[in-house]
Amino acid sequence: MACYGVLRADTGGMTLRFADGRPVGRVTEDFLGWVCRELAAEGKRVLALVWDDASWHASLRVREWVEAHNARVGREGGRAIRVCRLPVKAASPAPFSSRGRSARSGCAGCP
Repeated sequence: MACYGVLRADTGGMTLRFADGRPVGRVTEDFLGWVCRELAAEGKRVLALVWDDASWHASLRVREWVEAHNARVGREGGRAIRVCRLPVKAASPAPFSSRGRSARSGCAGCP
């Protein structure tokens, strides 16, 4: 089972979405498409995506999907995705925020 989360800076809320299987390319693409549709329904213009270097974030398949999605948005309209990559190594260890701990505690198998 894969668990994806969206932390909403505008509402302070968090949405979790669970999917069968491992968090591989197709599952990640489905999640991103779902998030973009949800944001479009709310009138949001951009999804700012903060990602680490997990293999399902950095995979060529997902990067190509995001590029194709943004090209389609440029031609047809829709919600763009802006990927903000976290550094591979932090300058100093930082504990998870309370929201991060809360989300992980609700997900079986999350460290």
